Amino acid sequence: MFPARHETRRARMIAMPSIRPALKVVACLLLVTAPASPAPTAENGDAPAHPRPPSCDDARFRAFDFWVGTWDVLLPDGRRAGTNTIERVLDGCLLVETWRPERGGGGRSISFFDRQDGRWHQVWVDAHGLVIRFVGARDGAAMRFEGRGLSPRGEPARYRMSFTPQDDGSVLQEIDISTDGGTSWKRWFTGRYVRH
Repeated sequence: MFPARHETRRARMIAMPSIRPALKVVACLLLVTAPASPAPTAENGDAPAHPRPPSCDDARFRAFDFWVGTWDVLLPDGRRAGTNTIERVLDGCLLVETWRPERGGGGRSISFFDRQDGRWHQVWVDAHGLVIRFVGARDGAAMRFEGRGLSPRGEPARYRMSFTPQDDGSVLQEIDISTDGGTSWKRWFTGRYVRH
């Protein structure tokens, strides 16, 4: 009984190879001659409509574009403090700053408009590990920020920073610092950005 069953199975297996090529041909013919149906889209009602994510093209995301470029940064006495390059990346959703001072070190920041809170944010990190987080907005022609972090000496500090476009195409950056909770302020940095 078992040998006969085994022989039947063997006979089927011997016959299978000759059937397989024929099945392949039939499958190919079915694929070629089958009517093409359109892919499901929102237009033909087969798929749910997904709204496109909002872009960063509106004016709120462009409010700080006057800062984009490569700049020589000059101190009030005319000496060159360094070079700053600000680039728009991620389809204009993010500004990336690369600061290269004359005396070594350096720093980077990212700046972006957050549509959730309607404000600009900047996070600055320098080569010594100083991190300052700023929040701000356009105020007339200027971009103004307030920030918190540590001072260069490691004390808790508050910062006020502004970028103001000038008539000659330069940009004036001013940074004030307070280490007493905002009771008193002193000028920490003044730089005039001149296009490179």
